[in-house]
Amino acid sequence: MKKTLEEDDIPGAKKKALSLLKDRDYTEARLKKKLLDAGASEETACAVVLWAKECRYVDDELYCRMFIEQQCEKRSRLRIKNDLMERGISRDVAESALSAFPDNGQELKAAVSKLKSRHFRQDDTDPAYIKSTAAYLFRQGFSGEIVRAAMSLDTDDAVN
Repeated sequence: MKKTLEEDDIPGAKKKALSLLKDRDYTEARLKKKLLDAGASEETACAVVLWAKECRYVDDELYCRMFIEQQCEKRSRLRIKNDLMERGISRDVAESALSAFPDNGQELKAAVSKLKSRHFRQDDTDPAYIKSTAAYLFRQGFSGEIVRAAMSLDTDDAVN
């Protein structure tokens, strides 16, 4: 049986927060949700998240920068922004972090990598194949410009 927090158990909620944070980083919103799920009251969860923020145990801007560095060669910038927002980061903070991070062709590398994983055949002229491959990249959040550039590159010689 899981032990739940008492309604106004700030020391217990702090202990729970530290227990969660020792294993991985959390956004403020995710940490608050975890505390609420553990039985903390809204007021207690907010107080503990504020305490963790003041102690620099949670930092949404740092979380964004680290997440972008980890994902920039695997995902589109739009997908990264949406993933950050799903994790409770505000749109402004996510966009600010992305704008501060130079692209350096990493989005194109990510699109080419996606094409390689699907064994893209550039010499295939079947319109349905080309359309479905482009649609896949669009669903992954890549812009039309990146999709066209990636599909026109020879994926074997492209970005390694």
